Amino acid sequence: MSWSMVALLVSLCGALVIGVRTYGPGLVGRDSGVQLTPPGLLQIAPGASGLITLGDGRAVSLDTGGLTISDDGDTLFRTVRGGSPVTAVRGDVSGEGSDRREDLDRAVSNLQIERLVTTTPGEVRWTGVLVDGDERLPTIITVRYEDDVIALDVHVEGAAGVVVHSAQESASNGLDPWLPERDLKRRAWWVHDDAPADDGVYRHGLSTDVTVGPAQVDRAVDLREVGHTDIHVWAPTAELTVTSERQGPGA
Repeated sequence: MSWSMVALLVSLCGALVIGVRTYGPGLVGRDSGVQLTPPGLLQIAPGASGLITLGDGRAVSLDTGGLTISDDGDTLFRTVRGGSPVTAVRGDVSGEGSDRREDLDRAVSNLQIERLVTTTPGEVRWTGVLVDGDERLPTIITVRYEDDVIALDVHVEGAAGVVVHSAQESASNGLDPWLPERDLKRRAWWVHDDAPADDGVYRHGLSTDVTVGPAQVDRAVDLREVGHTDIHVWAPTAELTVTSERQGPGA
């Protein structure tokens, strides 16, 4: 083989690697039926950002970097960095089990936070709107400390489904029997139909378990895009919880 042929093969291999890095996340798991739903922009009105204590060392903060839930300074859960933590979708889901497919008519992803409301000890609420052109969908984000877990509810008026954009932590592993007990990276996964709303479906690299509700609706977890894990819930309200402290290996 001539040196020119070797050089050509090396160049082609390099181009292939770049192509996989660039387009791979969108291609891997393409047959899962879960549609890629990137986060939009996040804007926060003056006075609506800040750190709020929930009790027993737990706290939640929201700023232009995103939403973070913590325990004595240890991060338990955080949304995508520098983008909207939520997208509202319209459309439907067809099929059953692992053969389901999302058919999206519209996604509204730019979030404007307008107010911070604290009325109950251990609970905080942000209100705002998701915006796309002339469309404005009222949105409420509620965080509650409930002893063993911290609940994160995201309600979008007029949505068929809600996508919560969490930060992508290392080593996100499924929890049997609701998701495969393996590293979930680079794929999208449908949550088992029978998964209850109060049982963890995966554990991420911050050693906290994440539940996805409500029960008896279509739910999926998408890790194909670098930088964020997208939690799809086909209901107007996504009901998530994270364990209120980091879990040990045998927990």
